Amino acid sequence: MKIKWLRTIPSAEIYLPIRLKKEFRSQAGRITFHFGSWKKKMTVQFKKDLPVNMIGLSKSFRNVLFIPENLSFEYRIKRNSFYLGPMILWVAANDNERLEKRLKNLQKRIDSFVPVRGMICVCSEEGINTRKKEIEGYYFQPNVKIGEQKWKKAVFYAPGAVFKRVPLEEETNKFLYKWTKGRIFNSYFFNKWEMWEWLSLILHYENTFRIQTK
Repeated sequence: MKIKWLRTIPSAEIYLPIRLKKEFRSQAGRITFHFGSWKKKMTVQFKKDLPVNMIGLSKSFRNVLFIPENLSFEYRIKRNSFYLGPMILWVAANDNERLEKRLKNLQKRIDSFVPVRGMICVCSEEGINTRKKEIEGYYFQPNVKIGEQKWKKAVFYAPGAVFKRVPLEEETNKFLYKWTKGRIFNSYFFNKWEMWEWLSLILHYENTFRIQTK
């Protein structure tokens, strides 16, 4: 699924393709939309003229919810909740200078291990603004043309889970823990199968996230 930001849509509404209507338990017009750790109750409009892989949201949300239009996402419907994701944040360095030096290597790893769908972001601890509740960093664009940069700088919000590659200050750690409802983990770079399991768990068990060991 992809997002389309619309000027004409009221802020309290979400547009979904008509094919999804039968997947909701109730035919009433209210659903809860989830992206990362952000959620909001909205009135849903099922549109026949909306592409089957498109969601329409009001541009008024763009100052609190960053979702690039050029990324594809997985979705899940549970009762009258609609989950879009995953939205994953890696804290890969303590300062921006070190992060920028690591981007090329990070791209190689993510190219090898991360599925195409979802929003994969990296930042440094320096890029986390606990007062404004926003993160300055880069998100990964898997489908750009050959020769174009796959990392794009942006300010984003409300990650669904955080993986730490470096130790964080106590204040930052507590902030991220509270923001993601405890979905913050020490991490190494997984192989492709392990990565897929993590992303699937984060998307499909937003409120009961657990690690299951074999």
